[in-house]
Amino acid sequence: MSKKEKKPLSKAVGEWDNGYIDTPRIAYTMGQLESAFRACPKYKKLLNSDRLRIALRGSPKKNSANADLADIDVQAVFMGKIDINAEKNDVFNAMIAYFKFEDVQRKSKAITISPNKKRLKIDLIVCRQGDGAVIALNDNTDKEESFFTPYEQSLIGNLDSSCNGNFTKMVRTFKHLRFLVCQATGKKYYITSHAIECMLFSIRKKIYRTKYDRNAEVDTKKRFLAVAHSVGAKLKNVKQYGEIKEINGQKPLFKDNQQYKIFVEFWNDLHDYLTSNYDFER
Repeated sequence: MSKKEKKPLSKAVGEWDNGYIDTPRIAYTMGQLESAFRACPKYKKLLNSDRLRIALRGSPKKNSANADLADIDVQAVFMGKIDINAEKNDVFNAMIAYFKFEDVQRKSKAITISPNKKRLKIDLIVCRQGDGAVIALNDNTDKEESFFTPYEQSLIGNLDSSCNGNFTKMVRTFKHLRFLVCQATGKKYYITSHAIECMLFSIRKKIYRTKYDRNAEVDTKKRFLAVAHSVGAKLKNVKQYGEIKEINGQKPLFKDNQQYKIFVEFWNDLHDYLTSNYDFER
């Protein structure tokens, strides 16, 4: 491909949003997962009594920089006090009993269930609701780690409700792009899903609510451009890294200037990747 022959961004943005193209597979995958839980009498009882909730979401605060292109993050959230390690063992055995043994693998934070022709890959994280947040266990460190608090999740939910899910679509899109940029540059930025979600939440909410065009594909492209440029401008214009906050608006997103510089480097490389390969302009 010559330098002048760049790929159409409007088509690519739709493909980068996994949920945009894989909605039927997501529904099928979630149906299979719930069936796996209900096949176990213990978990069927907990689901029926609302002491166990299966939620399609993600973004733990400590996540790998490299993401699969066709997977979903699911939380199995247990209400009340539980031993997460013991519960994770029981869930692991329940998944093996329903899916093939070779298709289920226990990892540091997730129980991974391999995909097939109809089913997406599942990263299932066993959690408990408590201490004002959803808590998971990292097997490698044997320490508990927090997801977004209920308050932060409500802020995300309220924004998504007001913008027809456009915020979550953009988060998925830029998380997918993280993988592509890592692949193209050969770098490992260790940019977390949490950091991407917080940065996208920090810009003007009007960007997600605005209707840019009657054509859905063009509308999505223009929103993507607005998000990309707004995040870039915010990163450039802050006087110090501590000005950028997590979704709660209180805690700084970056623990030090080095973390901030790494995210800036990633975003600059993302911009270069887009301008080199796509019709990336306003």
